[in-house]
Amino acid sequence: MSAETTRERFEQYHAAHPVVYQELRRLAYEMRKRGFSSYSIMTLYGAARYRLSLDSGEDYKMNNNYMPHYARLLMQAEPELAGFFETREIRAA
Repeated sequence: MSAETTRERFEQYHAAHPVVYQELRRLAYEMRKRGFSSYSIMTLYGAARYRLSLDSGEDYKMNNNYMPHYARLLMQAEPELAGFFETREIRAA
């Protein structure tokens, strides 16, 4: 088993599959546009997994452990999404 942390694996995955971030970003902005002041990253992650599989036919193997990292990345990189997701402390793994 690799000694890489979940964060390191997430960063590698994110670099290899930028379309996942783009789809999560699109979905989050859509929910913001519809009037939501907060939303579930779990729901968006499932919708992104579904949509990306339909559109590309590719299975992106979206590890659920990456959800909190995507939530934090979206809120950090997209000022309009600051505070959009509830987060908890990430345990080291």
